[in-house]
Amino acid sequence: MSDVYEQILEKITAFHNEPFTLSDFKDIARYEVIKKNLQRLKEKNLIYRLKRGMYYAPRYLTYLGEYSHPSINSIGEALARQNGWTITPSENESLNLLGLSTQVPSSCEFLSTGPYYESEFSGNKITYKHASSKYVSSSYSKKTMLVINAIRGLGKDNITSSDISIIRSNCSKSDLEALKMEGVNTSVWIYEVINKIGGEFYA
Repeated sequence: MSDVYEQILEKITAFHNEPFTLSDFKDIARYEVIKKNLQRLKEKNLIYRLKRGMYYAPRYLTYLGEYSHPSINSIGEALARQNGWTITPSENESLNLLGLSTQVPSSCEFLSTGPYYESEFSGNKITYKHASSKYVSSSYSKKTMLVINAIRGLGKDNITSSDISIIRSNCSKSDLEALKMEGVNTSVWIYEVINKIGGEFYA
């Protein structure tokens, strides 16, 4: 067994049932070498192909008596990595993830640094909408992007003190530090809300 093969196996284990693409292994070997080794793993039924260039290693869930499958969101994240896009959940999904809304979006939608793009997997549509670097950027942490786009989802004139408290409760000290530093690049009105979220912490 080659050293490359072993490195690939080790890295696949770290994905914990999340999908991966050929580009996730570019630090190990050349494209053709990675492709050949993933094909070997597929032939041994150690990994399964989701779509062209994308695979996952299923885990057997004893309590369910069946093999696990990656979520549509994780497939969307893998596709974005494959294309080199920075993404964050849509405004509505951001509101849901921060506990500001109980409405669960019916489709998988991301804001992206890439172009508008749609893909489909097993009847589920994944949509990427291009967004300004004020709202989605590789220089932002995931939590900063989530908060910024939740604020956008609430709207400039609809943010309450309760909303501020809920967002603050979802942020750690390091999250708030990153939010203040990174948020200076977003819209002025959003940064004003960010300062309210930080409250005395920013004083």
